[in-house]
Amino acid sequence: MLQTQARKSESGDSAPASCVAYASRLSALISSWMDYHFARWGNFVGKRPGLVILCALVFFAICASGIPSLEEQTDNSRLWTPKDSRAQKDRNVFEIYFGGDSRRQSCIVEALDGNILSKAELLDALDVFDQLKNISVPGKLTPTIDYTYLCSSAYGDGACFDTGLFALWNFNRTTLNADPDVLATINNNANSESVVSYLGGVTKNGAGQITGARGLLWVMHMKGRFIPEGAQRDDIESWEIQYDNQAEAATSGTLKYYPLSGSTFNRDFSDAIESDLAQLQIAIALIVIYTMAVLGSPKSLVHSRALLGLGGIACVGLAYGAAMGLMAYVGARNNPLIQLLPFILLGIGIDDMFIIAGTFARVSLKRSDDPIKTR
Repeated sequence: MLQTQARKSESGDSAPASCVAYASRLSALISSWMDYHFARWGNFVGKRPGLVILCALVFFAICASGIPSLEEQTDNSRLWTPKDSRAQKDRNVFEIYFGGDSRRQSCIVEALDGNILSKAELLDALDVFDQLKNISVPGKLTPTIDYTYLCSSAYGDGACFDTGLFALWNFNRTTLNADPDVLATINNNANSESVVSYLGGVTKNGAGQITGARGLLWVMHMKGRFIPEGAQRDDIESWEIQYDNQAEAATSGTLKYYPLSGSTFNRDFSDAIESDLAQLQIAIALIVIYTMAVLGSPKSLVHSRALLGLGGIACVGLAYGAAMGLMAYVGARNNPLIQLLPFILLGIGIDDMFIIAGTFARVSLKRSDDPIKTR
């Protein structure tokens, strides 16, 4: 029995040892394969550096030609949610039957005197609403981009869908002006969505009747909440820029307007990023100077590798440009995560550059008589 247990113990101990041995052999095999092929590639580059550089530039030019057609993924739900998830499948069904969610152009109107529910101020606000509906701008897909071209229909009848307090008067100035008591109309519909969801800072009397409100909100519903980069998105955003500018300019002594279009946040985000571009360019310039200073040699211009450092950084840019072009050719879309790659590539590329240059320098000291391609 003791012999049997000993044999079991020996076989149990030998199993992990054999696994380690096989793993070591596999690792050695892979390492030797990589060493062999990288050595062959290094020898080829050493013999024909001009040809390798020329081929790299041609490959970059071919790949980078696809960059102008690269689209950007701006739909956060598609960017962060797996394609085969339940939410994506449900959304696809929703878009088939209902055409997708709407793109909203909203505006908050604040009464500077504290109460917007006077007929005069309501008429002034409705006049601005009508002016915004009459905005038209030149388009790329069609000569004129206007409200009727962009608006969404709630029931498929072609009528533009707008929501807000003015729905009590069908967004019609004549109807509102003919109303003898706007407060009575509002109180008669106090439980409706037009009043509950689109009035802010409401004041009431002891009987629970609405007597005033600090502000109101309206929403214009447009087609296509998520639109990729391209002419269609450019047309919509040009209209939205005019919407925001004109609404802000409509502020008077009694009413103040706070517009929020479908692209307001994206424009503000882009403006903030563009304001940091100068600092980003300075940072990249400092990286270039540091690399050239570390690799360069002030004692000998012949052995200085300052231009080698500059070329290494250029290689990072060429690799990123080629990758972006290939993305366009295979139908992939750009996204915010990919835009972080240049900084990662710079860090890894410069680190590898220092290692390779340092290794070459040490080899050159030991084997100075060997030709450059061999070293």
